[in-house]
Amino acid sequence: MSDDLRRQLQELRDENGRLRNDLEHKAEIATRALASYQQRALHMEIIRQQNDDLEALANKLERYAAELQESNKDVMSFAYIISHDLRAPLVSIKGFSAELSALMKDLNTPLQKHLPGLDPADREEIESLMREDVPAAVNFISSSVTRMDRLIDSILNFSRLGRRVLKPEPLDMHGAVSAILDSLTHQITERRVEVEIDALPSVTADRLAMEQVLGNLIDNALKYLDPARPGRLKIAAEPREGDMVIHVRDNGRGIAQEDLPKVFEIFKRVGKQDVPGEGMGLAYVKALVKRHGGHIWCESELGKGTTFSFTIPEMARQSDEPGAHGGLS
Repeated sequence: MSDDLRRQLQELRDENGRLRNDLEHKAEIATRALASYQQRALHMEIIRQQNDDLEALANKLERYAAELQESNKDVMSFAYIISHDLRAPLVSIKGFSAELSALMKDLNTPLQKHLPGLDPADREEIESLMREDVPAAVNFISSSVTRMDRLIDSILNFSRLGRRVLKPEPLDMHGAVSAILDSLTHQITERRVEVEIDALPSVTADRLAMEQVLGNLIDNALKYLDPARPGRLKIAAEPREGDMVIHVRDNGRGIAQEDLPKVFEIFKRVGKQDVPGEGMGLAYVKALVKRHGGHIWCESELGKGTTFSFTIPEMARQSDEPGAHGGLS
């Protein structure tokens, strides 16, 4: 074999070798591409299934929310109807008790004419009945009717909370708190309460609702101060996880730990019952805070004081330095 032929065969072998390597490389690329495609297809199927599951869950939650809203409407309507139906017999009881009181006064004049002729024991018993027992019974009926009337008003007001349309607007919390404290100046002065207002922000909230929330919490703090020591009241605020938290702190009587879960329940009153009320104020407060999308809680220690805190979500600041006008009141 000549040198030229041997050289050509070697070149062909090398060339075939290179061609064979190129084919193997291309086959490997195609295999990897197919595996990658299959893997992406699997991921897409998993994502599609997850999307279907999320959509089904969202539909279920939407249905539950609609059912809950409808249930709330039914409860509110039921409360309104019951309150209305209770008031009718209450008016009758109140009217008849007033009539009974008037009849007893009319009966007293002729009765006094005949009492001297009665046996002394009988006369004393009748006089005691007319002077003490009957008036006490009528007064008990009257006071019970009055209390029931207040409870019915409380139920009606509570049922209306869910129907009133909230009107969010920029609200200066410092101004709102100061106005409430001004209306309570007499109680603050009389009890020598030291009031401190920290830097409070401007927020977006329903003005009337927020004034009711703050007014109730501040009024409660003043009512339940311990007369044995100087009273202190502090209103403060702090940002927390995108919300604004408002604190109303006092150094009053405090609440026992076992009573804390009850403080927001309707018609529930805890601790010493020497302050007038129906046990609805904090239920109102909780309902109004919830309608703003916030939540409220209470921390207390018996004999040391109480802090009520509530959140205002999605706070809207009105200035770079909120509460720059904070200070002592």
